[in-house]
Amino acid sequence: MSGHSTAPGSAFRHPEGIDLVRRIAETVGWGSRFRDKVLIAAYYGLLMIWSGLHLRPLMRGMWPYFWLGNVHANSPAGRFECRGSTTDFDIINPNYEPALIDAVTEGLMSRLDGSPVFVDVGAHIGKYTILAGRLLRSRGTVLAVEPDPDNFQALERNVARNALDNVRCLNIGCWSVEGTLTLYRDRGNLGGHSFMEERGGERISVPVKTLDTIIREEGIGRVDLIKIDVELAEFHVLQGARRVLESSPDVTVFFEESADPETSQAVRMLADLGFQVHRLAGITYVGSRPRKP
Repeated sequence: MSGHSTAPGSAFRHPEGIDLVRRIAETVGWGSRFRDKVLIAAYYGLLMIWSGLHLRPLMRGMWPYFWLGNVHANSPAGRFECRGSTTDFDIINPNYEPALIDAVTEGLMSRLDGSPVFVDVGAHIGKYTILAGRLLRSRGTVLAVEPDPDNFQALERNVARNALDNVRCLNIGCWSVEGTLTLYRDRGNLGGHSFMEERGGERISVPVKTLDTIIREEGIGRVDLIKIDVELAEFHVLQGARRVLESSPDVTVFFEESADPETSQAVRMLADLGFQVHRLAGITYVGSRPRKP
């Protein structure tokens, strides 16, 4: 899972004027094959027509029905296979959530001397998994957790496309207890599936485990960075990760919170565990403990 339960366009870095033209040209250039470049160009062409007819700003939001086919992209974040009629390409676009990309990159690069471990909860098709895997290579480990079976297959394909042997992919959900939950699937935004609320698509049952259990079963002793994007279920994931959070004194947690941070259960829990929490960008927050002198 990945993506926002609020307006997704708010997470894009938006250029204007000639910079917009450069952005589109650069993005079209990410197409691996001529066919991919044509499909990307067609997307922006349809978006421009739609914007003109409906007076919507260009490149704001995600429009899955404008993606007319599967696209193979070679972007600065990595190599990806993106599914047609979905928001896959929009989500893996490095101009989407740029502040989080920069923060994850900086966090990993600052820990390269210590065999860092990055955990991606709600990995979707692998944007942050692949970013981390490419940065760490043989110097660290990436654990990618994705409950939706279709997203998981795409995740594994993208990991293979990037020839990453430091990534472990798990087709399971994270929760506060172990068992089985109903996953409500979003029709167009396949990164918007949620355990918490219906999204207009089908329902499937998926197994869930606590992150504490997953980390123990994978033989991982400590964790350095955790990214949690699980569509309103972040607090439940954190509840099931208490042991990991307590045993990893230098861990940094990136998570989404669409509610008031003053009353957020996730923020309160992290604060009780000694984390300082601040807003990174939009509804993305970061929690870390103060560094000891």
